[in-house]
Amino acid sequence: MKSGILTILAMTSLAGCGGSSENETATTEPEILCLPAIQKYSQETAQNAGVYRGFLEIAAEESSDDAYAILTPSGRITVISSIGIVTGYFSDSVQVSGNVDLWSAETERTNYSLNGLFVARDSIQGYNLGIFDYQFHAQYQVPNEDICLAAVDATGSWSQTYDEVTTTLTIDADNTFTGSDSTGCVYAGSLNDPSVEGGVFEIEATVSNCIKSGIYKGAGSVLGVQPQTADLIFGVLWNEDRHIGLSLER
Repeated sequence: MKSGILTILAMTSLAGCGGSSENETATTEPEILCLPAIQKYSQETAQNAGVYRGFLEIAAEESSDDAYAILTPSGRITVISSIGIVTGYFSDSVQVSGNVDLWSAETERTNYSLNGLFVARDSIQGYNLGIFDYQFHAQYQVPNEDICLAAVDATGSWSQTYDEVTTTLTIDADNTFTGSDSTGCVYAGSLNDPSVEGGVFEIEATVSNCIKSGIYKGAGSVLGVQPQTADLIFGVLWNEDRHIGLSLER
């Protein structure tokens, strides 16, 4: 799941801004719905919401790999990498602080303090104090297109298959969702859209009827090459017992 998410993300619209041809016919600019968080909020934590791309390093394993981080306006953070998943909460005043879990497997986690800083509001450095068990560095990613849930039609069926388990979720017009997986788990919840650049949203979910049953919080992002054809929802759900990775495609 971890490496699959990273492969798909490399093919999406996070790379930068696209150009336009001089011969294109002038058209009326559409209303911008997905503002950079720094333009929408005055509170410092909220201003840093967005999708970041960089690397995660785990000192104990002497391993490092590419990573994506999702930060939400209320202070949720998840870092997605093939070598581990970070989930938790952050706040930003002069420096970044918070509390996170580093997951080495679906139900195996180590709790750490989160310390770090934002550099010029376009990159984040995060680590735990002391022996630096982990650290991540990432740059803010400006998407090619105006992508967020308010600007796309995300209604309909989304699915993923990982480790021979297929999960299918159906999103309604009000951004609530229901679904199930091939092991019998039943999903219900909502995607809470702050309409910020990068397609960031927060997730509230309940899973029932299986070993994963519980109440989850999460963070995610909707991506695509243009608003009309958003084709990937990625993110992580978590509680005290486990995390569930999301890499949902149309």
